[in-house]
Amino acid sequence: MTRSGTMAPEPVIRFAGVAKTYATRRGPIAAVRGVSFTLHPGRVLGIVGQSGSGKSTVASLLVRAEMPTAGAITFRGKDIAELRGRALRDFRRSVQMIFQDPFASLNPRFSVGRAVSEPLLIHGIGDASTRRARTLAALEEAELKPGAAFLDSLPHQLSGGQRQRVAIARALVLDPAVVVADEPVSMLDVSARAGIIALLRKLVRERALALAFITHDLSLVGTICDDVAVMDRGLFVEEGRARDLLASPRHDTTRRLIAAVPVPAPIVVEYPAANASPQERQP
Repeated sequence: MTRSGTMAPEPVIRFAGVAKTYATRRGPIAAVRGVSFTLHPGRVLGIVGQSGSGKSTVASLLVRAEMPTAGAITFRGKDIAELRGRALRDFRRSVQMIFQDPFASLNPRFSVGRAVSEPLLIHGIGDASTRRARTLAALEEAELKPGAAFLDSLPHQLSGGQRQRVAIARALVLDPAVVVADEPVSMLDVSARAGIIALLRKLVRERALALAFITHDLSLVGTICDDVAVMDRGLFVEEGRARDLLASPRHDTTRRLIAAVPVPAPIVVEYPAANASPQERQP
């Protein structure tokens, strides 16, 4: 039940006691240990933690790039470990990922048009005319306008923010229910970050997407996330509404992450006195 009294939408994805352990020469390493959470349409869950906390492993589990060692992951009530054939293809179409490095995630030899339309070809969707129309629509929804002006561009001809918008368009073209964004703005400058964050928030609202936003940067959480889970050594150590958690962190890991957010120093400009000599006015 939501605050307005209406029923909350059913979760699209549910993690129940999910663990992931890797076998190594030195023995097993538990990357994720008994994690439980849900992703809901129209909401953003931030999964926050330092490097090595397990958050990127959670991202891989969400898209079934990795399989859990224990626990269950369900998509619309079905265990994704049991999906085969058409059901698995439908899952892969419905759950898309945006990677950290937009340059590395795009084939440098593919034009923007080919990169964005490739998922449609893989899933056998539409004829050439339909694929072109959907590609243009996805580019424009990712705020690359006019879309036709970008079709023949190669990744190296675009800025970092534009490349990440191409990656977002590639995810959108399949009309997914869930998007997993793994550190999607960490390689962008401040102005490009703000634009990508605003775009993702808009897409969540307009498309009723369920978005998992993976990051190490708590400064981003308040601008995009509805809910937050803080990870440390494979565990969720603190969870809650984003505003509440940022205002009153309870766990030491959360406090350390907040303390690590850089605070810009004030810019101090010293002006010479009105009656200063020419020598004193020199910088």
